[in-house]
Amino acid sequence: MKTTLKNSRIFQNLPDDQLDSLLAAGNEVRLAAGSSLATKGDPADTAYILLSGRIVEQWPDGLVTHDEPGALLLPTVLLSDQPNEHDWSVDEDSVVFSLTRAEFKRAFEAQNRAAYAILDEVTQLLVAQLRDLNRVFNELAQGRV
Repeated sequence: MKTTLKNSRIFQNLPDDQLDSLLAAGNEVRLAAGSSLATKGDPADTAYILLSGRIVEQWPDGLVTHDEPGALLLPTVLLSDQPNEHDWSVDEDSVVFSLTRAEFKRAFEAQNRAAYAILDEVTQLLVAQLRDLNRVFNELAQGRV
């Protein structure tokens, strides 16, 4: 698990002790193909980092497939107690690292650099979503959609 995370884009530059501290806070979870990781509308307080396998996220306009080790899944639950926004299904047997909002908060308050790296990733994902929305709004305003 540590090697997979260390090789991921999010954690590649972290010192081992910072990653070890984060690993001690969360858990490795094995998921069977066909199972559900999360359901739209359900309360959510756990984010996941994909270690192996494939997870599919259902958006209103289609599917997003996550199969890159190190992919952050359900990222916004670390910052907000809002219900889950999408259905997440396990497309093939998968292994994830789970981290609850409370565990993330403790790591962040302890100034763990791994928590900061996760926060940076969440920020980048949210900015990308805002840019996509802005593009759609501009297209709507110009009558192209």
